[in-house]
Amino acid sequence: MKIHLFLTLLILIAGHFFLIPKSLRYYCLEYFSYCPLHRHLLLRVVRYFAFSLAGVALSAWQFPLTSMPLLGLFAILFSATIIFDLELQIIPDWIHWLGIPATMTFILTKLPLVGKGDLFSMALAIGLPLGLLTINFIFSKLTKGEGLGSGDIKLLFWLSLLAGPSIYSVFALAVVIALLQNIFRIIRRRKETFPFGPAIIYAFCLFFIKHALWVNPSKFHL
Repeated sequence: MKIHLFLTLLILIAGHFFLIPKSLRYYCLEYFSYCPLHRHLLLRVVRYFAFSLAGVALSAWQFPLTSMPLLGLFAILFSATIIFDLELQIIPDWIHWLGIPATMTFILTKLPLVGKGDLFSMALAIGLPLGLLTINFIFSKLTKGEGLGSGDIKLLFWLSLLAGPSIYSVFALAVVIALLQNIFRIIRRRKETFPFGPAIIYAFCLFFIKHALWVNPSKFHL
């Protein structure tokens, strides 16, 4: 069991202090010719590393230790989504390319977030990102503008597989969080808007902690 804890800590350290900073600098210099100050970036990475470590530690009370490395990977993906969207207003594709197989591992190992073999619930959940994608397409054709970002829709896709129909409640909570954050920024006279990606992650974590859906971990085996 100690090897799983060591591997989880190694994943969290490598993800937060190597993968995220290196990837962020690459996207900054490649597409924006701008990179956040090193101290500013380090403080943000350390903050979300601490949050991730605390989240995985709390999850150890509900899941077998063998599941910790996979939960550590999700913690990195959540941290990366928040940091990238706050800094650059983008969610890189590599987050989704890691998130989708991690999610499928959860499903194939019968982690009981959506119910065992509940294909109807998963299909219902996927209806949200597909519906938003359709609305975006119609909106872009009618107005030549852009609605919800494609990165946000991709994020909602693989989170919907984890959450099942509860993704609709997560989405509603994310809208409230983003709205309150932007109202606060208007009051503070800050020009930049609060991106929707971090709001989705905050809502996902808050909703499932609140409703204690991460239960019955005995079915989860790697």
